Amino acid sequence: MVAINKLVWWSMLCLWMPVAAQDGGGDDVATEPPIEWGGCEDPVNGKKFVTIGEKTTICLNIADGADWSEQRTYMRVHFQPIADEYSRFLVPNSFQELIEDTGSRVNNIFAGKNITVHAASQTAISFQKIYFDGYEKVFPFLTAIVDVKDGVVQGIAWDDASIFCGLRKKEPNTLDYAGVEGSEKRFGQPVDGCFFFKDDKECEKGCDLLLYVVWTGTDANGKSFMSSSYRYSAFPPQEWGDRFSNLVPDVELPEDLNPLD
Repeated sequence: MVAINKLVWWSMLCLWMPVAAQDGGGDDVATEPPIEWGGCEDPVNGKKFVTIGEKTTICLNIADGADWSEQRTYMRVHFQPIADEYSRFLVPNSFQELIEDTGSRVNNIFAGKNITVHAASQTAISFQKIYFDGYEKVFPFLTAIVDVKDGVVQGIAWDDASIFCGLRKKEPNTLDYAGVEGSEKRFGQPVDGCFFFKDDKECEKGCDLLLYVVWTGTDANGKSFMSSSYRYSAFPPQEWGDRFSNLVPDVELPEDLNPLD
């Protein structure tokens, strides 16, 4: 079952000043987040171990570029799904405000730029994904796999998002924190995304960011997570239509909670 969750904006616009980056395991480029990054925790209760059936915090950062050795402006949203419920989160109006509407409040910051997103939970962070290439391609679909050991998040990997479009619109869109595209072998995870051209009829219906989240590993009580087996890539193509049709309609945010409304 897919749970549809409302999102809460933690901070709308933030400025990131250039800092040194961690060594990315011997590569010549920075593959890790900046060293001053403080983590993604519950803004009210602080650090909390991940426990099946309880709320856990997931952050999604939307940035105006991919190279974090340069000055970046970004938005952060956080969600609190129930751990081990296969959940999805829509960022309402993200396509219109970030890409399409040249008169929006944030378009002057993001217009014509390579818009990237990355996910975080506790002190773990994903590689970056391209949301908009700055020209014509939009990659709206994301699936994050959160790896947990005894309630502590070990890492976040991206699942193969190309299954949402098929081979014709399959393209790598995974980057490190120097903005360098990586292969599946180098990153140790799927790197492909599903794109639409921003003027496609699909985007007329909306190409808003849509993040699916699943968990794998064990929770704070040592129980095994099961939700990763329900992600779309785990099923043959003939079952995707049924799974899409069974989804609950998306929930729009109240106006006062959505700065992109």
